[in-house]
Amino acid sequence: MVIRPPKTINVPSDVSTIKAAVDEAVEGDTIKIAARTYNETISISKNGLTIEGGGKDNTVISGDSSSIVITVNSIKRCKINNITIQGGSLGVYCSFGEVTFSNCRVQNNPGFAGILARHNSSVSLGNTDVNGNQYGVYVDQSASIAIEDCNIFDNSQNGVSIWYTSSASIKGCDIYSNGGNGIQVGGGSSIRLSLSKVHGNTYSGIDVTQHSTIALRGGNDIYSNADNSGWRAGIGAYHSSNVVATLSDTTDKDEIYLNNGPGIYISNNSSLFIASGKIYQNKGDGIHLYLNSTTQLEDVSVTNNSGYGIACNDQSVLTKTASTIIANNTLGDTDDCW
Repeated sequence: MVIRPPKTINVPSDVSTIKAAVDEAVEGDTIKIAARTYNETISISKNGLTIEGGGKDNTVISGDSSSIVITVNSIKRCKINNITIQGGSLGVYCSFGEVTFSNCRVQNNPGFAGILARHNSSVSLGNTDVNGNQYGVYVDQSASIAIEDCNIFDNSQNGVSIWYTSSASIKGCDIYSNGGNGIQVGGGSSIRLSLSKVHGNTYSGIDVTQHSTIALRGGNDIYSNADNSGWRAGIGAYHSSNVVATLSDTTDKDEIYLNNGPGIYISNNSSLFIASGKIYQNKGDGIHLYLNSTTQLEDVSVTNNSGYGIACNDQSVLTKTASTIIANNTLGDTDDCW
């Protein structure tokens, strides 16, 4: 069999639809899509394709509310650039696939998620907006995602959900005004977060649950999240989960402030370790520990919170270094801490 060299397929000048271009393409081809709206859905099952739009404000792929707009299945090295993906039950579904999105917009996919990645998939998002979906980004079943310089906002549930032994790296992102948590990680999963803002989300800014871990690596601002339930917080960790904050990626401290409840809530055998950070002006306790949880603070300031600086309940334990400052909190600096 003779395999032709890679070529560029232009839509609509060479073929009339994106689907037809994908059907014709072989590994290494580039599909260039002219500016307009294309009312179709696409399934990609060939390695090494690049799909290039004319800009996310100009090239739109629009599905219907009962379909997946783009399906990526069991492939490697797929690249999708400069396109808006909208109007499906899912914007993108990736299973056993490897795909990179750059300068895209994934919006108004009301059925479940803007992007759903599962089954050992590997997804990268760069300079991409994810908004107006039910869940913004949902990753589960041992998949991984890297999200950099993205805006994830106005989704009706969580902005980012990482579940069931999956992992995420989030850097330089703005995650805001989502109807659930800004970020949720659960089911034995992990997230690394740096240089990002998580704010204005209805539930917790970051929710860590069921034997999961979030590693804050510096330069994060977690603010103006949560309702007044008492346990939703800027950051909440529950059910044997861990929050670890160090200055690995920058010298800028993580700051947790102005949340509508505790700055940080650690519960049910969970742990918190912060090496350098600021927790201030939250409307509940700065840090609230509950049910056999632990906190270790090194060079941390916990100030001007409306509750206690640090409240410890039900055999929870606080350890702090001399460089940690706990001061000017409305109800007192510590309460019942061992």
